[in-house]
Amino acid sequence: MTAHVLRAILLGIAAWCSASALTGTTGTVAAVIGAIAGVAGGELAARRPWRMWVVGVGALLAILLSLLLAAGTTNRDFIPGLIGPAHALQLAAILRYGVLAFAVVAAVRTAARRTPGLGVLEIAATVAAVALPFAAHRDGQIARPLWLADYAWRHGVDPATVLVIIGVATAGALALLLMLDSDQRPRITSFAALPVIAAIAALIFAVKSQLQEAPPSEQGLEQTSKGDPPLPTTKWGQGSGLGQGDRQGSGGSNGSNQGSGATGSDGSGGGANQDGSNGNGGKPPPPPSEWQDPSAGGGKAQPMAIVLLGDDWDPPIQAYYFREETWSDLYGARLVPPRDRGIDADVPRGEPSGSLTPPVPADSPGMQLLHTDVALMVPHRKPFFLGEPSKWESTTNPDPTHFVRTYHTESVVSTDPLEKLLGHTAGASWPEGELEYYTNIPPDPRFKELANEITSKLPAKLKDDPFAKAAAIKQYLEQNVSYSLSHRHANVADPVADFLFGDRIGYCVHIAHAAVYLWRAAGIPARVGVGYMVEADHRRGSSILIRGGDAHAWPELYLDGVGWVVFDVAPAKNLDPPQKPPDDDLQQQLAEFARNAPPNTHDIDPAPKPSQRPLAGPIAIASLSLLALVVLGLYVIKIWRRVVPVFAPVGDLPRVSYRAALDQLSDAGFSREIGESREHYARRLAADVPAFGELTTMHLSELLGPRGTPRAPREKWRELLRRLRRELAAKSTPAKRFARRLDPVSFRSSR
Repeated sequence: MTAHVLRAILLGIAAWCSASALTGTTGTVAAVIGAIAGVAGGELAARRPWRMWVVGVGALLAILLSLLLAAGTTNRDFIPGLIGPAHALQLAAILRYGVLAFAVVAAVRTAARRTPGLGVLEIAATVAAVALPFAAHRDGQIARPLWLADYAWRHGVDPATVLVIIGVATAGALALLLMLDSDQRPRITSFAALPVIAAIAALIFAVKSQLQEAPPSEQGLEQTSKGDPPLPTTKWGQGSGLGQGDRQGSGGSNGSNQGSGATGSDGSGGGANQDGSNGNGGKPPPPPSEWQDPSAGGGKAQPMAIVLLGDDWDPPIQAYYFREETWSDLYGARLVPPRDRGIDADVPRGEPSGSLTPPVPADSPGMQLLHTDVALMVPHRKPFFLGEPSKWESTTNPDPTHFVRTYHTESVVSTDPLEKLLGHTAGASWPEGELEYYTNIPPDPRFKELANEITSKLPAKLKDDPFAKAAAIKQYLEQNVSYSLSHRHANVADPVADFLFGDRIGYCVHIAHAAVYLWRAAGIPARVGVGYMVEADHRRGSSILIRGGDAHAWPELYLDGVGWVVFDVAPAKNLDPPQKPPDDDLQQQLAEFARNAPPNTHDIDPAPKPSQRPLAGPIAIASLSLLALVVLGLYVIKIWRRVVPVFAPVGDLPRVSYRAALDQLSDAGFSREIGESREHYARRLAADVPAFGELTTMHLSELLGPRGTPRAPREKWRELLRRLRRELAAKSTPAKRFARRLDPVSFRSSR
């Protein structure tokens, strides 16, 4: 009976979890009642001589009939006109979810009862029903499920805490159910192990309420191969940051302006020294063996950061490009981050705070100063910015539960439409050799030939205009290349040439490199930007949600008086399915978290660390509390079975007294074998406990004897039970008796 009650409770909870994610209160209540009733229905059906296929077909017909009736209730005017629209909707929910829960649970319970091995289906259905409504939360949709997240946030509780407690409680209950369903007698150590395992798991896995760090391919495209030195283990989003490593490389002695060891914090193969060399003995970084697409990781929907715009700005290119690093240094056939710190000086190197001089001042025509606040949900190697950063500083983390770091930025962005970029010359008043650096291309002559072929088709008045040339090359690529993650162009000497002059199918890194090489071949200084791209349509108010799938690489060109211009290529053919738009509720909730900043946000410790184990304590407490409640309930059942002969009506004494005697025998280690008669059991134990033989005779006489058989008084039953207890005590030591009485489920062996 205990297992049946626990099973009904578990399935009721599972039905509540699933139904509450799909329907309202009425449907949820109907599903819970239907699931509990399904347990009883399955038990009854299992005892009937019906074949299993009959039960399955009956359950399927019940579901189809309920769905038809529910549809008829709301799609016809008769019932809404009779009971009202609101009651019609409630009736439809009862028919749809109540009958569905009853039919599914009854069919699965019947199968498990008929074939014990199929009990795993019941357990699997319970786990799935509980887990599926919370799956979106695991993918980073912390606003899901709404009914739980809203309740938790209103009461100041992290929904992740509630989810973990639900998971632990469900796992413990399922483990208990499996032990109760087992033919083997469960020991008290089995129950004691449940909270211990849960507490150990909470401590070992260091459960965090914030999201885990994204794979490197989602943080900005790591360019490492088997022979490359490892990247730094510290992340900019964590306490130490890479701002320190950028000045404390192992390549120099003075500790300033050095690279961060073998791999600089800027992602290069070695930081640059003051003399412009590369901090690795003058050797360039090892070439990457294969590019990875920034958005090709497994967590495309995982939130990376939430950005709050302090000023209204609509980008001319209809997308927000957050630059984290740049690749401008030609190494063989590929671009890598610059090894000279004087190159790409507009890109921060990972310092927690600092300032730069943008190529074009904010008060220039067509420019605007933009303030943003960024809240990182996973550690990043470097900060990222819109436009050209002029100042950035760490801020107080408003919610360490969800964010690993927050910072405020000021940057210069363009407000002019793209047409106004015509007429600007390429490059600027750079030092000698810098223009050559930004126009350097691989020795393959096909890049220059293709660039000349494309730009030669421009009208005469635009043939010498750098932006017109760039636009023509961009248009050519958009019409002639296709986007797909399946074509990696790996294990080739020049992946860009293999892409551009081969099948022309690749992803953002190939496309960005192709655009930069063609622009450079046309005399236009260019580089690749790496970070995140979010479509302007995905902005909600002043908030922009950045997800793992938004990681991107794009081409940039430099125009005098304008600076670095993001001029991305969007192929007309995309062979991969598009990414789903961000969840509005999640974006709004994260924005509210990020806005909850305390006063004086710009003069504090730069990197407060969130707690690494905020849930270990609650998990352990919840596990121990659950175990205590379950064990207490089992002890109550055990004690009640022992004392009920004192209170039971006289007519019930033969049954409850015999059951109490069986429980005493179970505590002593005796149990009736399957198929053994009661008389044979009494005779087998006659030498050890003769009182049990007398009690069995009275039990059978009153239950199976002819009508009118005189009933033994209550005192006679109590006397036999006392004698049985004394006889059993003589067969064992007090320590053994005490240990057996501690077993809360010893009555499971009574039969």
